[in-house]
Amino acid sequence: LLALHWLSYDTSSLISRALRARIPFVFINHFDNARLPLPQTRKEIAHAAAVGVVSDQNIPGDLQGRCVNLSDAVDTDFFSMEKAKPATHSERPVILLPARIQEGKGQQDLIEAVRILIARNVDLALCFVGAVDSEPLHQELRRLVAAMGIEGRTRFLGERSPEEVRDLYALSSVVVLPSYSEGLPRIVLEAQAMKKPIVAYDAGGTGKAVLANETGFLVKTGDVRALADKISFLLDNEAERLRMGQRGREFVSRK
Repeated sequence: LLALHWLSYDTSSLISRALRARIPFVFINHFDNARLPLPQTRKEIAHAAAVGVVSDQNIPGDLQGRCVNLSDAVDTDFFSMEKAKPATHSERPVILLPARIQEGKGQQDLIEAVRILIARNVDLALCFVGAVDSEPLHQELRRLVAAMGIEGRTRFLGERSPEEVRDLYALSSVVVLPSYSEGLPRIVLEAQAMKKPIVAYDAGGTGKAVLANETGFLVKTGDVRALADKISFLLDNEAERLRMGQRGREFVSRK
């Protein structure tokens, strides 16, 4: 069996060789299903024995019956508040974005949302954690932060261990994912397991990973002002923040 994670430059030759040898192949899409209708993708997967996806959002109609849902999962024993280190109290509420620094993850949008909130006199700290896949983008984000004068309340922590990420979830007040394209974002599941409310763009399979208005808020992709409004609401309403966090833990544990 040939199992393909995604279609890349050498995929066509692999598929051709597999077909000639009568070896079945499966295609597993860990990304947004909006990629499935792309012409090259459709050409290659036409001969696949099966197609795996991580959410049932945006599956083209003619592929509905062929796609098997292989939803991501998280270890709720590991991602629990009881396992995190006792958090050193932050003088400001922490807004956490745990994602690779790469185009499309929405770091620029979150910085703009923070600019809006600071103009409203909302006190907060901003934390980015995740590997740097794009150094030019990383430098651009640092320039934006410097131009806003919020270097003292912004941290770029880079890639960290799962234990360190768990501790950062525990320290945060709200976890934000303004990503423009997602399969089923695991960080959203991890954050909810850690009893943290979510504010995210309703992109790809994110809507399957969050119970809208119950465990967090989904806003229209690219609507930075709505992103700021929902973050502000959660920072101003501790009881609602805690309620959503508890429901998030229940949701992830159950599903």
